[in-house]
Amino acid sequence: MTDFLSPSAKNDLRALLRARRNSFVASLSPQERLDAEQRVAQRLQTLRPQGQWASYVPMGSEFDPHLLVPQDGTAIAYPWFADRAAPMRFRLACGPLLPGPFRIRQPEDHCPEVEPDTILTPMMGFDAAGNRIGQGAGHYDRALEAMRARRNICVIGIAWDVQQLPALPADPWDQPLDAIITPDQLIRPLR
Repeated sequence: MTDFLSPSAKNDLRALLRARRNSFVASLSPQERLDAEQRVAQRLQTLRPQGQWASYVPMGSEFDPHLLVPQDGTAIAYPWFADRAAPMRFRLACGPLLPGPFRIRQPEDHCPEVEPDTILTPMMGFDAAGNRIGQGAGHYDRALEAMRARRNICVIGIAWDVQQLPALPADPWDQPLDAIITPDQLIRPLR
């Protein structure tokens, strides 16, 4: 889809998707949620992601990726911000994750900065073409664009199935996903 949404229409779409996701997640029993997380972990393994991993700390009803990252003791990178105006970077978790400028837990300032090879990313919504809509600040889009200008990376969106849309307009600066994994699907967009 090539049509663009106005900023207010995007905000309305985010609100709708957030409400849909919140309602769905609230309906899950703890066992249903664990089963869904395990199915996503199994699908992720079929992609055989390599190299340095980056994950995220879930907010609200976002899919919790704790079962998705390697369990072999490999240090995982997480988004890191010096301040609210700074670009998103990735640092290894070399200690406890502490609240950052956006109140999202992030690695400590002294932890090594890295450029991950495989990045698990949350989102508000997605379509089968690999388009995603995030929280609206563009942090992931700017960081992914900069990394992709330097080298090849694999960006995997993690979401609940209720977050899928038939089509999602992509702005010129939106960074596409290389794969999307939900409890019921593994989507590999054609590029």
